[in-house]
Amino acid sequence: MASSSASAAPAGGTAAGLQNLAQAIDTNLKGDPAAKKIVEQAVGAVLKVSSVHIKGNVTDSGQNVTFDLAFGKGAGAVGSATYQGGTINLMLANDTLYVKGDQKIFAAAGAAMGGSNPQLAALAGKWLKLSLKTPAGASSAPSSNPLSGLDKFADPNNLASQINKSTSTTTVTVADKKTVNGESATGLKFSDSTDPTSNAIIYVADKSHLPLEIVPTAAPGSTTSGTIDFVDYNKPVSVTPPADAVDMTQLLSMFGGGAGSSPAA
Repeated sequence: MASSSASAAPAGGTAAGLQNLAQAIDTNLKGDPAAKKIVEQAVGAVLKVSSVHIKGNVTDSGQNVTFDLAFGKGAGAVGSATYQGGTINLMLANDTLYVKGDQKIFAAAGAAMGGSNPQLAALAGKWLKLSLKTPAGASSAPSSNPLSGLDKFADPNNLASQINKSTSTTTVTVADKKTVNGESATGLKFSDSTDPTSNAIIYVADKSHLPLEIVPTAAPGSTTSGTIDFVDYNKPVSVTPPADAVDMTQLLSMFGGGAGSSPAA
């Protein structure tokens, strides 16, 4: 995992987003009062942290994804993920996402587009960058953005908004207790009546009240399994964006159906 001197990034959105989530708990979230109290304690605890390291290993419909990412207020994020046997390195700093994928990652991307793509294959092993800022005069990021799913995580306010939308149909109950990474924790089972694929058990530390682990609970007919662990709270996170990253603006035209030319190295 690459890291050295930090690059500053706005951090105010994290606190604002989590405060919005906290305000929504009492009015929207249904379920066991004891479970709701633990959720409130967890939100309060998360509001105070400066960083977290997230490690996950999840399999869904036969596809395995692993990720190892560190997030820090004022620093951004840095880490890596694997998918279909390939590895992609990720950095986030100053509202810009940096990615570097190997040949297998770009082969999978090409297959998703309908076949092998020489333009994509040529980008393997190179750092690419994409601004996550919404263009002036636009109401949202371009729909052709192939990384739009990551935008929600890059902006904590967007992430909190997505969670708030789900709470009106979500019920939380106390599931069980277990030890997670050496800490005693209580499991909270979240069940969404409109989207069973999002159901999960979140284990919250009994002492610090911080989330420690998420275990997806398979919906009927689903084969989703795995765990997502939250470790190394409040440990320093630093990000050094690569100076030679290729701007992805031209690449986006390929995903949007435009002619697009292969970006210069």
